[in-house]
Amino acid sequence: MSNVVNLPKRDDLLDQASEWLAKVDRGLTMVEERELKARLGESAVFRETFMQVAELWDKMESLSRLSDLFPRPVQHKERVMRAPVALAASLLVAVLVGVMSIGGFNVIGEKAPQGEQYFATNTGEQSTVVLTDGSTITLNTRSAIRTHFSGQQRALFLERGEVHVQVAHDKERPFNVYIGDKMVQAVGTAFNLEITEDQQIELIVTEGKVIVAVLEAGQMGSPVVPVLSVETADMALEAGEQVVISDSEQPIESIKPEEIEVKLSWRGGNLVFRGESLEQAISEIERYTPIQFEIMDEQLKKLRVAGLFKAGDVEGLLATLKQNFKVRYQRIGEDRILLSSPLIQE
Repeated sequence: MSNVVNLPKRDDLLDQASEWLAKVDRGLTMVEERELKARLGESAVFRETFMQVAELWDKMESLSRLSDLFPRPVQHKERVMRAPVALAASLLVAVLVGVMSIGGFNVIGEKAPQGEQYFATNTGEQSTVVLTDGSTITLNTRSAIRTHFSGQQRALFLERGEVHVQVAHDKERPFNVYIGDKMVQAVGTAFNLEITEDQQIELIVTEGKVIVAVLEAGQMGSPVVPVLSVETADMALEAGEQVVISDSEQPIESIKPEEIEVKLSWRGGNLVFRGESLEQAISEIERYTPIQFEIMDEQLKKLRVAGLFKAGDVEGLLATLKQNFKVRYQRIGEDRILLSSPLIQE
């Protein structure tokens, strides 16, 4: 069984559920098994949270080996395990995302030339703004957009980073998002767009439908851009689909609701890891902090991590790595940290 380190989150119930899932993954001792069985029997709320986190981590196979822990009839447990994915996803939204935190509304908005508006976030910030048409835009860390509305169309220009867009319905004015020479068009829907480090464009549709087009130079941002159709667009996506938009043709793929919740957990200020290597996890964590990490041991880079992590909580990360795996860390100035295994000398 591979080692898994559970990263902390400040929500006590989720933190406890995540910690127990990590223990289940690496194997329970007899004492831990008795303790978990008692906890599941005592608290229905904890039991349901535990199952929801298990769904998120895709560890139902592990839980099936511990079916005797669950104080409920077998047929009832199976009925819960076969619950529709959409219901599980809606529960996860309530648990992991919930109401937007107070700190999520500190968007920087500035008037730009020609009546445009500019919104941006700094490192580690997630912010939400409601546009004049009622559409809601949530910006992830290090993101920037410009908006320009007219009587003919609604235009948003994604300059960097990642945004989730909840489009207010207006069939007379399509909502166009421009990323270079690519355009995503919607009337009333929801989707997520990210410009990755390698300048790819990742699109996930969470509600309704969107259409993608590659524009000619004279069309970019123009109010005369027509309402697209499936026949005139380069591609069309529905809810539960994702694609990487690039110069070469990429396939449209289906994405499960629980996977969408993982990818969009940043909207609640969280990061979710489900067995990624420490190197992959650190790369994602660095998006939310000015601190740069360097992993000194090649074997340490392969360490698997799983759990819920509060974006930007560097101290929590370091404490967990030190406590669970005796990982050493050394601060080099204010913005660099070296990570090494116990066998690697600093």
